[in-house]
Amino acid sequence: MTTASNGTSAQLVFTTQGPFDCVTVDYLMPDLDGIELIRWITNCNAAASTVLVTARGDKKVVEQAWSAGACRFLDKPTTAADLVRVVEHAVKRCRRIRNQARLEGDVRAIASSHQTMLQSSRGREKEGVRIVHYPLHQAGGDFLVMCPASETEMLLLAADVSGHDLNAAFLSAYFQGLIRGMLRRGAKLEEILEFFNHVLLEEWNGQNEKTHTVPASIAVTALWIDSRLRNLIVAVNGNPLPILTNADGFSIGLSSPSCPLGWFPGPATRRASYRWQPGSSIRLWTDGLDDLAKRLGVDPLSICFVLQSALANGKPRPAWAESANDDIMAVAINLVNPMEPLVGLRPLLLAKFAKEEQQDIDTWQELWRRSLKLAIPDISDEGLFDILLVAREAILNALERGCKAEQSAHLQAAYDPDARSLRLIVNDPGSGYEKPLYVARPAENLGTVHRGLQLIDALARQVQIIRHGAEMWIDFDVNLADTNPEGSSR
Repeated sequence: MTTASNGTSAQLVFTTQGPFDCVTVDYLMPDLDGIELIRWITNCNAAASTVLVTARGDKKVVEQAWSAGACRFLDKPTTAADLVRVVEHAVKRCRRIRNQARLEGDVRAIASSHQTMLQSSRGREKEGVRIVHYPLHQAGGDFLVMCPASETEMLLLAADVSGHDLNAAFLSAYFQGLIRGMLRRGAKLEEILEFFNHVLLEEWNGQNEKTHTVPASIAVTALWIDSRLRNLIVAVNGNPLPILTNADGFSIGLSSPSCPLGWFPGPATRRASYRWQPGSSIRLWTDGLDDLAKRLGVDPLSICFVLQSALANGKPRPAWAESANDDIMAVAINLVNPMEPLVGLRPLLLAKFAKEEQQDIDTWQELWRRSLKLAIPDISDEGLFDILLVAREAILNALERGCKAEQSAHLQAAYDPDARSLRLIVNDPGSGYEKPLYVARPAENLGTVHRGLQLIDALARQVQIIRHGAEMWIDFDVNLADTNPEGSSR
């Protein structure tokens, strides 16, 4: 404890002998009053608590002291017990503020580490690789590693650590370094994921059991890309399935999902291998984007398209993305040549529909409408109506004619923003039709199926029939809304 006889001496002591947790200040002093000294202390160190001691406890003095930064007051005469009680409270306040400042500093340090590692991946980001990352907090649990494994091989790993606290942020930074170190040692994908799982179960969560904290887990999407062989090895643990899209706009979900790392011992993952065609691309994301898609009532691919387009065109994130309740990460990559930009048809919808659920067609159609409107906000109402009508007719036809009990039909939509062209792909597990789909017959003799197919043919720009009609590729020119209808002023 240190004392000073007046305000000027107190300033010297505070500057040369601090920092102090608490300063008790008399209101009346010979050189400057207590309000002025409290204001000066607050400007020098806002964490330091100040207590004003005065015999003039009128309202004006109290208001001035609060405004200057005082945290407590003592009326003269005071007792030793009151002084101890007030000072103890002030000291606790000061230490709480300093601890909070230290925590904020730790968060900024971890956030800086995350950004440094993300920038390391972004350093390899070319025209054909788009990385969208919107952390909910300064230091999030989502992270991305994109590292070369050889001259022709690359590992791309997107992960989501459970939780949003400093522990999750630290775990995220720790594993990013671990991955890079194992790659330098020549480790393969299975070895990295198995070691992840072992560390979480045997070391990390073992310590959590002693401290009674929630066990950690990591959801992972890992791609081992071999550009020479055009081969792709995929492993998914707890994350949404990545989507592979070829140059024709046809998409498939990759791999069979396993549980997140850190849940169970033993083999950590199931991997799958794919060969891609020229012009193929892949998209992956963490579950924060899935959660946002559910709340918006849209397909996650439509959100990916919008966020990737905004990034490519240097636009800010859409306002609706601010409502996310979790970190968002989405990655798109041109598999053939990451140096080349992503062009051509890009997926907006990918869904399957069970035959037993045909009564939900109106709900499905509303999701299609929301997704297309989100991705193509300037599409005309008439054009959107035609696309939805064709999609509805095509999927109902596939379910009715091409699916048996417990079978499903699939609907996809892909969009080329440069050509303003949209493609619907509808397929079912059936064998198609024995007779030609389009035959010239009197209208009164046409079956319902032929009426629907003729409607599709009339509204679309082009219809390609595959597998005798069990698969249809339906192309549209996307018409823009008239932003300056006739008769309006420019």
